[in-house]
Amino acid sequence: MSTRQIAYVGGAVVIGATGLYYAIRWLQRAVKDIRYPFVPIGTVAELYIYPVKSCRGQQVEALEVTKLGGRNGDLRDRHFCVYVKSTLVNLDAKQCASLVVVEPNVQNGILTLSAPGHKPVSVDIEEVIERHNVVTVRLFGNVRQAGLDCGAEVGKWIANVLGKEDEFGLLCYVDGLYSERWSRRKYGWLFSWIPRNEKIAYPYVAPFLGLNSASISDIRSRCGNNKPFNARYFRGNIVIDGCSAFDEDWWMELKIGDAVFDCYEPCPRCHVITINPANGVQDPDGQPLRELRRYRLAPEGKLRKLFQQKPFFGVFMGVNECGTIHVGDKVLARYNRKPYQIS
Repeated sequence: MSTRQIAYVGGAVVIGATGLYYAIRWLQRAVKDIRYPFVPIGTVAELYIYPVKSCRGQQVEALEVTKLGGRNGDLRDRHFCVYVKSTLVNLDAKQCASLVVVEPNVQNGILTLSAPGHKPVSVDIEEVIERHNVVTVRLFGNVRQAGLDCGAEVGKWIANVLGKEDEFGLLCYVDGLYSERWSRRKYGWLFSWIPRNEKIAYPYVAPFLGLNSASISDIRSRCGNNKPFNARYFRGNIVIDGCSAFDEDWWMELKIGDAVFDCYEPCPRCHVITINPANGVQDPDGQPLRELRRYRLAPEGKLRKLFQQKPFFGVFMGVNECGTIHVGDKVLARYNRKPYQIS
């Protein structure tokens, strides 16, 4: 077979495979539309971006939905994280609750961090990219991910704010650097053996975390209305109003405007939700985590063995279709036949 013939055959294979892929996608959508139609469930109540992992979030009126997470102007969700220089391990609110009072903002390519009682510090993101000081750290155990160090000045500022003697650094996510972290999900009902491994910045599991305002109201009422629990305690990106409490347990997909989200795993909670986001102080009664453990643990069986004493609150979401969403937008959902159907 000549080189030209091989090229023709190769091209035909590529075209055929591409056609098959899109045919499968079309078939999936067609069957889903019949078996699991979208139904209106409410509206978008609140939107948040957390530029620095474990630090304070910025409430916004609109989000550009991208595969890497929410975006609004220069704000990108969880594209920075703090790390300890001596161990090259990510530092988050689990180890240091006072991180939550650090407020990041990004305008005109400048990241500014501020905290009560301290002068702000600024980082020129373009200069960080030009220096290209690559550092690889460990997140969530031994999973490694690289980023660009943001310089000594911001590291010293973080140490001063946290009142610690360790040397810290701030890492900036840049696409294309080494990563062992992926947002792993599978098609839930057709060709479920095909993994969907997608790039991820520095969030815990997925590029988006969805919350239900009725679920927030439910846990607040159970703990006593004197407790100030609101959406910021649970650090989600999209808060939805209008559906019943824990309706999110059944969501398969959400559609908001042109954006479509794949709801593929419930969010297991730890003691971070006991930290008051306004002052970094943990709730003396261990709430709302203690109450959630009374009625929101995974059902007995495989899920309980997997998540143990971590109660579910909110849902991790990947992105099937990008778009822009706004506060007040209508929300539609496809429902699973049973709750906690992890894809």
